Amino acid sequence: MKEKFLKYYAHIPHIYGIAFILDPRYRLANLEDCFNFYYLAFFGEFPMYDDNPIDPKTEYNEVSTLFYALFNEFRAQYSNAPPPPSRTSSYKGKSIFKSAFGNLMKKTKTTHVIEQSALNEITLYLTYEVDFEENDDFDVLDWWKSKERTFPILARMAKQVLSMPVSTIAVEQEFSSAGNVLTASRSRLSAESLETLICYHDWLKAARRTQELSITPSQDFMDDSTTDGGSTYARDSD
Repeated sequence: MKEKFLKYYAHIPHIYGIAFILDPRYRLANLEDCFNFYYLAFFGEFPMYDDNPIDPKTEYNEVSTLFYALFNEFRAQYSNAPPPPSRTSSYKGKSIFKSAFGNLMKKTKTTHVIEQSALNEITLYLTYEVDFEENDDFDVLDWWKSKERTFPILARMAKQVLSMPVSTIAVEQEFSSAGNVLTASRSRLSAESLETLICYHDWLKAARRTQELSITPSQDFMDDSTTDGGSTYARDSD
């Protein structure tokens, strides 16, 4: 079972790491600990898979680098757009950048100011105090929506990354040796129809099991009752 799991998750997909950073309960400070704990639990002190060593520090660096690169992509598009998103402001920001492109010194100065502002936003987020209870049903997207004006660029990142649908399946199905309930030929069934089929199939199996368990005792009981009853009736008649 472990081998089958590691076939897909020997390396954690980087998008999961970015989503981890964008969860204000964990952020970048806990990402490296997460990698260390994960690989230590599955691979031991010297992580290796398919004869290739796995370095949690390298995984951490790759995800954090990708996080900053993705932030720069969003900054380039929305650095001059106040929340909520404004298409007009976005185009204005691009025109300002283009006008500065002709003058190298001016462009360098403008770029530096934008990058410093962006760095301040990330620094503020990574040190921002978040109040939440351990067992609280924390809504990450709702938190980001309430912080759009504090973190305008990161809020847009979170909206895109955290709302991304992720393919998941039940653990029981992944590691089960039985066949699939929903086959390829029935992949377009509605949820109600699928539930009906599963319940009906389960009822049929239960009925067969009950019938197999009860048929012999019931028959014996009927035979005994008939024999005893006949004998008693005969004696009573006499």
